[in-house]
Amino acid sequence: MHGSFAVVINVNWTSGATFAQYMANTVSHELAHTLGLNDAYLNAGGNINPPNDIMRAGGVADADLTFAAQNINLLKAAVGIQASIDLATALTRP
Repeated sequence: MHGSFAVVINVNWTSGATFAQYMANTVSHELAHTLGLNDAYLNAGGNINPPNDIMRAGGVADADLTFAAQNINLLKAAVGIQASIDLATALTRP
């Protein structure tokens, strides 16, 4: 059985990020999905795309991205290392 998938959709990028950083951004984004994070641009209130957040919509000019503070807290909770706090606090504090 054969399948197809894509890891990088923007092969001709204009970013200052190295190819390794670009791939690391993509892999980190996809790995975060396996830990329960949603795409940052999928929000009932509209397209939010936090600046430099790995979970936002990717673009050809993206630099080396990081996780927004809210997503770091959610990732910590997913792997069991977040301090015991309520979800509303985890989403708003760095």
